[in-house]
Amino acid sequence: MRTAATIKLFPAEMSMVRRSTRLLSNHLKGWNKRLFDSTTLKRVNESSGTLVMDGMELKDVARALRKQGWFFYNSGHKAEAKIYFELAQWIKEQRTQFQQENGPKIKTAASAGTLTAAIV
Repeated sequence: MRTAATIKLFPAEMSMVRRSTRLLSNHLKGWNKRLFDSTTLKRVNESSGTLVMDGMELKDVARALRKQGWFFYNSGHKAEAKIYFELAQWIKEQRTQFQQENGPKIKTAASAGTLTAAIV
């Protein structure tokens, strides 16, 4: 069973995500493009205001938003760039929270005078 994060976005934010992921896809080549298009871009295009993605896909979305933000920043549109950077940061924080809540639990136990960690 696949565990995925669910992130609700406003229509303007969803439009930013769609535009950014499409532009990042146009810049990728080879296997990177194929993987990105078959996972992240496909999920973004299928979503209608709610992103349902795993951690890797959320990383890709944040990367696309940052790339678009740098494009605006270098073009002199600093206000637009700030909006893209802030949305990328928020998605990164949502991904981190999701992974902390749903990642493997690590248990530490003393063993022969040393601490060892085991994934449960």
